[in-house]
Amino acid sequence: MSVLARVPIERVRDEAVQVQWGRVVLGVVVGILYGVGFGIGKAGRWLLAALTITLYAAGRAAGWAFVAVRLGWRDATGGTDQRGPA
Repeated sequence: MSVLARVPIERVRDEAVQVQWGRVVLGVVVGILYGVGFGIGKAGRWLLAALTITLYAAGRAAGWAFVAVRLGWRDATGGTDQRGPA
């Protein structure tokens, strides 16, 4: 007896007729949209973390650059500021 002969084709056909294809399609569409939203949510969290780290590093670099320019200015002017007492 072959495998196909053992498959109850009539029962499968009867059950397949009862499937509500509109609900199946809706479920697939909702699943895809949910996955897109979930992916954006996860990527958004990672992108926010990357942006925060980038801005922190840029702030540190800007601070170092400012201090280097200020020290160079002091060395060039003999170590005194031209502004007077604070």
